[in-house]
Parts: sequence; C-alpha cells; structure tokens
Amino acid sequence: MELSKEFKVGAFTIIALVTFFFGYNYLKGTDFFNASKRYYLVYENIDGLAQASDVILNGLPVGKVGDRTMMDDGSNRIKVTIVVQKNVRITKGSYAVLFDNGLLGGKALKLELVSGNDAYEGGDFIPTKVDGGITKQFTDNAKPILAKVDSALYKFNRIIDEKTDTAIQNILSNLEATSLSLNTLIKNADPKLQATLGNISSLSASLVQTERKLKPILEKMNGVADSLQKANIAQTVGNANKAITELHQVLAKVNNGEGSLGKLVNSDSLHNSLNTTVKDLDKLFLDIQEHPKRYIHFSVFGRKEK
Repeated sequence: MELSKEFKVGAFTIIALVTFFFGYNYLKGTDFFNASKRYYLVYENIDGLAQASDVILNGLPVGKVGDRTMMDDGSNRIKVTIVVQKNVRITKGSYAVLFDNGLLGGKALKLELVSGNDAYEGGDFIPTKVDGGITKQFTDNAKPILAKVDSALYKFNRIIDEKTDTAIQNILSNLEATSLSLNTLIKNADPKLQATLGNISSLSASLVQTERKLKPILEKMNGVADSLQKANIAQTVGNANKAITELHQVLAKVNNGEGSLGKLVNSDSLHNSLNTTVKDLDKLFLDIQEHPKRYIHFSVFGRKEK
C-alpha cells in the first residue's frame, strides 16, 4: 500500500518530537531505560555545576545532575536534583560532595557512603559537602611558598634600598648634570651648525651653477668628438703614408746620384773645382798684397804710367 505524503510528514514529525523529548530529558539526567531514584541536595554555591554532570561513586558514574533551582525559603540556597540508578543504595550519614572533576572537567558530584543499615529513599535530601579539589589543594600548598617568597622579596628590597639608594641618587644627579651640559653644548654649537648648514647650502647652489655651465661645454666636446669620429681619418693617414713613401723614393734617387741634385751631392768634381778656385783666389790675393803696383797705378797729376 502506497503511503501518502501527509502520512510521511506526520510520522517524521512524531519521530522528531519523541527523539527531542528523550534527548532533552537524557541531557537533564533522566534515564528512561534504567530504573532510577531522585534525590535532592542543597548548596550555598554550586560554583558552575552544570546540568547532566556526572554523579560518581567510587570513580564510576552512577547518575546525572538534574534541575538546579533556588530554594523557596528565601535563603538563596540552591536546590540540586540528582538522578541515581535504583540499585545504588545510599546509606544515611553519607554525603554528596561537590568537587573539581579534573583541571578541565568542570564541577561534578561524588557520593561518599558510610556503612549502615538505613538508607535514603527517593525524594529525600542528602547532606552535602564542598571539596576545593585541585584548585584548593594548589592554593593551600602555594600559600606557604608564597609567604616565603614574599618574605625573601621583602628582605631583598630592604637590602637593595639600603645599599643602592645613595648610588641611584648619585646616578640621577649625574644624569641631570649631563643633560644640562648637553643642552648648553647644543646651544653653543647651534650658530656654528647654522653657519655650516648655510655653507653647505651655498656649496650646493654653486655646484648647481657649475653643472649648468659645464653642460654646454660637455655638449660641445661631444660635438667635437662626433666630428672627429666622422672625419675621414683613414684617408688622411693613407695620404700621409703615400707622401712619406714618395719622399723616401726621392731620397733614394739622390743617394744613388740620379738627377741633377743626385749628381751635385754625389759628384767630387764640383768639390775639386771649388778647392782649385779657392786656392787660385788665395794666390791672387797674396800677389796683390806683395805687388800692388802690378794691378793698381797711381799718378800725382792724374796720368797713368804705362
């Protein structure tokens, strides 16, 4: 038989409500599948005890914490409901102890049972105790240590105060004097610093002007370099080499006695003729000095003797 959509939606809704009801009551500490009993506890301060926290007996969870409400007597005490398995027999004189369930476990309850024949019935109030747990133990153990540390620090401070107070005062005085000296030095050096800064500013301005003047010169030098680079230097060098080669050829011909210049340079006849001429002229001059009358004739009356 095919089920309608309405039936499916209704069935799903009922299942969800039942699941929510059982889950909510389970978180409250109600166990529907195991027989249990309810007991009540009264505390001045539950210190963050959460609903559904464990109720422990000899290290084994045997129940859960249920509702937590204020007492109706106006005492501002807190009434805590616990749900414990039915097979757990809580004898009279036993205690429900609030303690720290580990460093991160939060608060929990544990049952400390005493031997006896009479037992509490469901709905009875069970006496309570508060155990400081690890935090209280740590605090108790730390108190003597902290006292000793505090005493040692006090003695140390006294020693420091007695022996270093004068030194600290001297240091502060020296620092103050140094500060005053430094201020005086800065005031005295301020004009010099201003003058130095002014000179640096002037130098910077001069460098800027020099750069502006050098820029056209550098541009001209670049132009000259470009002109030299563009000039036909190879052709000029070739012409010079050619002229030097031709000059070598002319000098070679002169040395070989070729041409008029070569004959004039290499021939001895001209030299001999010149020597002979010089000797003849020397003889003529000597003869003129010895016999001037042979060459020059004088007359008192202006007549030459023949």
